[in-house]
Amino acid sequence: MPTRKILLHISTSQQVAFYLLALVALAVCTYGVFRRLKVWRAGKPLPPITDWPQRLRHVLDQTLAQRRVRRRRLAGGMHAGIFYGFLVLFIGTVIVAIEHYGALLFGEHWFYKGTFYLLVKAALDLFGLGLALALCVALWRRLVTKPASLGSSPYDIGFLTLCLAATITGFLLEGAGIAADPARLGFAAFTPVGLAVAQGFVGLSVGTYSLIWWGHIVLVLAVIAALPYGRRYHLFVIPATVALQPERPMGVLAPVSLAEVEETGTLGLATLGDLDFWQRLSLDGCMECGRCTDVCPAHAVGKELNPKLIVLDIRRHANGEKSVPLDFITDEALWACTNCHACVQECPALIRHVDLIDGVRRSRVADGRLTGSGAGMLRQLGSRENPWGLPASQRLDWAKNIEPPIERASKDDNREVLFWVGCSGAFEPRAQNTVQAIAQLLHAAGVKFTVLGPKERCTGDAARRLGDEFLFQQLAEANIATLDGIGAKRIVTQCPHCLHTLKNEYGQLGGHYEVLHHTQLLSELIESGRLKLDPQGEGSVTYHDPCFLARVNGETEAPRKSLKAALPLPMLEPERTKEKTFCCGAGGGRMWMEEPPIQRPGRNRAEELIATGATTVAVGCPFCKVMVSDSVAAVGGESPPEVVDVAELMVRGLRPLPPPAPPSPRHSSLVGEERGAVQSESPFPAKNERPGEG
Repeated sequence: MPTRKILLHISTSQQVAFYLLALVALAVCTYGVFRRLKVWRAGKPLPPITDWPQRLRHVLDQTLAQRRVRRRRLAGGMHAGIFYGFLVLFIGTVIVAIEHYGALLFGEHWFYKGTFYLLVKAALDLFGLGLALALCVALWRRLVTKPASLGSSPYDIGFLTLCLAATITGFLLEGAGIAADPARLGFAAFTPVGLAVAQGFVGLSVGTYSLIWWGHIVLVLAVIAALPYGRRYHLFVIPATVALQPERPMGVLAPVSLAEVEETGTLGLATLGDLDFWQRLSLDGCMECGRCTDVCPAHAVGKELNPKLIVLDIRRHANGEKSVPLDFITDEALWACTNCHACVQECPALIRHVDLIDGVRRSRVADGRLTGSGAGMLRQLGSRENPWGLPASQRLDWAKNIEPPIERASKDDNREVLFWVGCSGAFEPRAQNTVQAIAQLLHAAGVKFTVLGPKERCTGDAARRLGDEFLFQQLAEANIATLDGIGAKRIVTQCPHCLHTLKNEYGQLGGHYEVLHHTQLLSELIESGRLKLDPQGEGSVTYHDPCFLARVNGETEAPRKSLKAALPLPMLEPERTKEKTFCCGAGGGRMWMEEPPIQRPGRNRAEELIATGATTVAVGCPFCKVMVSDSVAAVGGESPPEVVDVAELMVRGLRPLPPPAPPSPRHSSLVGEERGAVQSESPFPAKNERPGEG
């Protein structure tokens, strides 16, 4: 019957020595695991944890299934080989221990035998080989290819070498065991690597077998002792990081109350003492892989920001006094962040780099350390309730030539949706073209919609992202009062930043609404048959996914469905697309901050979009439209592709409509009612005519 003797040729005295060494290794390992508890406990306590079943599923998804790690083929395959190799070898060791200690009650060969034994041996051989190959790849990356963003040290190389040596001696021990126990030859084919090694151990002596056994055991115990030190510590920390992570979705910042500020005397992250338990824990989960830095748009254009170094710098200082200020993070690095959340999405340890950055921003804005155009924008936002600093009476200029007239939102206006125009749609000329197109498409689909007009304020997104939390809350509370006052339920907006703020962050202050991006509503209208388009056009189109629509809010299909319904043009995807889109550079308040043209992420993105060969670049965000169009003009040569919103392309495919009926007196337009304007009698733009042109 297939089986083997446990501790073959190992004397009692040797076994005693083994157990003593094992206790030492486990003690060193245990100390390494728990040595950071004091650092974590120094942070602010966690709120009550709920939804444990969902959290445990997430732990299995991110640790056992390696979902984020496997996103990169080479590095992910290497890490998976190491993880699953160690996991299977550990399970094999547990099985051997069960067999060995269970024999005291049930006799020898009670468990580890027969088909089960053969399957386990085959799995150990296969996964052990995978582990060895993965360790070789890891050493190759650190010694030969040396990726710039990948952290490496002599200790890393030494640990990988130690693991490889332990794995190789495991195969040597398997081969020696086959050679020393002829009864195993009959089923040694289930361990082909061990069988191949056994050919070199013909006539092996007991003393030599014992020497090989001890060599392997010492190396394995050394691996166990060293495991929780250095970057390997993530193995113990990441499961807890995933399980205890904040309930806030990606992109949603934690609110701060005035009472909390009065109690603590601080706003945001000013010192190490302001970090909470989870933030400190997550910092220890960093495996220094550099994926966050690789995808950072600010770092890609040579700015000082390096998300990995921010994490490592905070972690290094976290061993000190709680009063240590976070001034080692420079202002240049801090405000270079676009809040695109690419780093957060890519991080295998689920570290929230943007929360850390925006937390420090809050503290510095409170201390008056934000200067320049960003500070000027916040002043305008505080005084005029929009980043452009223009009067609210101009919020309807975009609608003065729209027919049928745009109607005022009221409590009982029987609307289907409230159209949240946004500050850019109201004041920025290129975005005005977009909102005009959306209004015409909604009219064409027979959608009853209204707008707030001068009663609309900035959602406060830019204030919150730059660090002025209380200005955000001031604007949000005023908007919530307005929205609740008219009974708003379903809102559509052309701006992904407005979408995110209204949908995901206003709930923190009591404002709960169904919020759609305009491409989501337009796609819905097309599928229901309410919006009829006559596709036409020449050339080709590529689509730039906005970060806050695709990555942060997970919407990538609605814009593409809308484009395909509007144009019979081939869709050409850029290199980085959908959830892996590359930021235009406008987020995080950067839209209103000066920077050298050579350091604009939009230029990198423009080159990717132009490289598709498309004649038209479609966008779904007013900020992206400004940044991408400016960058395309700068790097696109004599005939750069046209940059337009998805809605503008859809308007070109509108079927001719009958002239609209005159509005009834009770449905007078906002423009006429608020500003005394005379309504234009011009019809919808003809096909292939851009809104706002002519």
